[in-house]
Amino acid sequence: MPDTELFAEFNPLTKEDWRANASKALKDKPLTALNSAWYGLTVAPYYTVEDLAGLDLPSPVTTRPANLINYVTIKVADAATANKQALQALNLGATGIVFNLTDKTAFDNLLKDIGLQHCAIGFSGEIEAKDYLGWLAQANQNSYQGFVNGAQCWQQQTATGFYPTVIGSPDENELAELSGILSRIYQLLLPVAEADAGACLNNMAYRVQMGTNYFFGIAKIRALRLVLHRLYAAYKINRPTGSFHIIAASPPWQNQAYEPHENMLKATTAAMAAIIGGADALIISPGYDDAQEELVARNISTLLSFESYLGKTADPAAGAYFLENLTHAIVTRVWADFKERITS
Repeated sequence: MPDTELFAEFNPLTKEDWRANASKALKDKPLTALNSAWYGLTVAPYYTVEDLAGLDLPSPVTTRPANLINYVTIKVADAATANKQALQALNLGATGIVFNLTDKTAFDNLLKDIGLQHCAIGFSGEIEAKDYLGWLAQANQNSYQGFVNGAQCWQQQTATGFYPTVIGSPDENELAELSGILSRIYQLLLPVAEADAGACLNNMAYRVQMGTNYFFGIAKIRALRLVLHRLYAAYKINRPTGSFHIIAASPPWQNQAYEPHENMLKATTAAMAAIIGGADALIISPGYDDAQEELVARNISTLLSFESYLGKTADPAAGAYFLENLTHAIVTRVWADFKERITS
């Protein structure tokens, strides 16, 4: 029997049907009592296929599964010690290392025995992209990926998958963070000639912080791709929405109500949101400076990616009534906030 006949006796439920039943159950309360407020956005309690009509969104937002990079952060006090820590992390499942430099270091010692063609290397702290790229050229390293957490406009071509400019925002509000990213790009390009803007934009990656709101985190990553697409189009660059490199970071999180595993719980939901939203890389920080905490933080991405297969589907949120509407609401608000920032 065809599947379509299984539900033939059930009439389709419309949004108006739901409203009528909800109003009856609420008695004297208005339907708006069921709404939620997320960072200034109004979130309705129920969405149907009817709510997809009129949304100016591509679906899916990206057509490729994320080739997720699982970064582990190592603070460099001594190059040889940091190198040993990096090799151990890579052997235990990390696919990328972020070296946090407190001063200039010798790359020969720091990157000894690390196969740059097999993993991603990122840098933050006291480093300039030109120093690392100069060392790569001197060492005849032609295959490399990763980033340097710098905010300068970089116009020279680099290897595919390497980003000498990473744009983030210090804003704690989730919406302000995204409009802040757009504003930083705009300010960075103000002194750049129009003909050179494309080279700068093509060398950029984007970093966002993942909070505790699971569904908002999913929509946030998707929305960032869409507002970046709009911004690039303003510079006459037609980049597919799936081509922007997004690094999602889950900072340490403590909450006495969920001790002793609060950071593991938060980091897991944050990582799930980032992967489902379509992030390209994850940086999950341990809750404490502890070997067990570091192991848990490192393994979260591995378990979700390879055992739960979350990274095997392109934009799994596509078509979800709630998430599509939330994505649209974020895009609309962030774009309006960005335009207000640059004109005020």
